[in-house]
Amino acid sequence: MIRKVFFEKIKGKEVFCYLAEPKKSNKKIIIMCHGFRSSLVGPARTFVNFERKLLQKGYSVFRFDQPSSGNSEGDFLQSSFK
Repeated sequence: MIRKVFFEKIKGKEVFCYLAEPKKSNKKIIIMCHGFRSSLVGPARTFVNFERKLLQKGYSVFRFDQPSSGNSEGDFLQSSFK
């Protein structure tokens, strides 16, 4: 498995991104978007465990922390849905 951690700039803020790719890929990717005030790990590491199952099936998995959440830049108190 190949894991990549990087930041993307969105509206001037760095957003923490995580990409996991299986050794044998089926050329498909799953994008996991967490809920408001959560992180890319998920409650009780739910997203991490689900990612492992998807990797076993050959899917690449992209997860990220929403702006102002988790490891992304920004103050959560100043975040909005705009």
